[in-house]
Amino acid sequence: MAYGRTGFDRASTDVASAVKLAVAVPLRDPRATLLAIAARCTGATPRMIERAWTEKRSIVCIIAMRGAKYLVNRALAPAMLSAYRQVSLEGARKSLEASGVDLRAVAAAELRVLDVVRSSDGPLTVSAIAARSQVDPKISESAAKLLTASGTLILAGRTGGWRSLMHEIDLTERWLPKMVLPDPAAARSAIAAAYVASYGPATLDDFVHWSSLPRVQAKAALVACGAVFRAGKYDAKPQKPQRKERAWPSQQVRLVPVGDPVASAWKNPTRFIAPARAAHIFDKKSTPTGLILAGGKAVGTWTFREGPKLWAQKTPGAAIQHEWTSLRQIIRSADGVTV
Repeated sequence: MAYGRTGFDRASTDVASAVKLAVAVPLRDPRATLLAIAARCTGATPRMIERAWTEKRSIVCIIAMRGAKYLVNRALAPAMLSAYRQVSLEGARKSLEASGVDLRAVAAAELRVLDVVRSSDGPLTVSAIAARSQVDPKISESAAKLLTASGTLILAGRTGGWRSLMHEIDLTERWLPKMVLPDPAAARSAIAAAYVASYGPATLDDFVHWSSLPRVQAKAALVACGAVFRAGKYDAKPQKPQRKERAWPSQQVRLVPVGDPVASAWKNPTRFIAPARAAHIFDKKSTPTGLILAGGKAVGTWTFREGPKLWAQKTPGAAIQHEWTSLRQIIRSADGVTV
């Protein structure tokens, strides 16, 4: 994999630029989110990432691929909202219906919830919204979920530190004022352009796998964004003047966490990991353990409990030990941060 295009050269000194290179950073595990950004940003700390999200708002949380939460660069947020809000809303409704929630009661509560958020001075937790709206907590939470899936509300940070999954909610228009949503086709084209810029050359199957878009829409987006098609793969147009991509130095390593964006960038993980290893590392959901990357390839694994382990040699070198120490410092710092 590329060293600079994916952001692993740590040329970025600000969080928003690092997230832009990753395109979309999953927010399923907050501490893994920290480490994924830190692997791409020089000197990144939990406080820097917190400020980028909740104060500078240069990165925002969007419900996107497969109805999951992602941190994306602010500039890409309108495209992500436009491209995925309909499918996210439908998915949220089906999920609530399957869990036995009365959707009619939820629909009746939406305006009440929206009024509470609109009248607040800042982001609110779901429990605070339920208390102020005087609506059953389950119904209130479901209404907030649908309003967030539709893009009316936005996840505006968390409460309880970086171990917490408790989000705060605010009006999207406060976080992205005067936002103009592109039409869905133009939105998908913008997303395709961001994808090939960081992860090209990639096949159509790769982009479908990453984006979860229907195949027809995915191909149209790649064509519309002007991606160059060569030898069965799509790539971004070369910069002018054309610059040779910097090779990934073998001595430069990165320890990426479970669910790092690079793990889902391509359909076939053998792009960066040996087939025999990939069969054992990736589970049925294609979510690997933490990986050690060097020279553009996966060379080992790591866990918090066992530390780094290389496949080809017994003892991790100084570069890996340095990364391991930095990673642990970030997590220790995160445990004391309240968002």
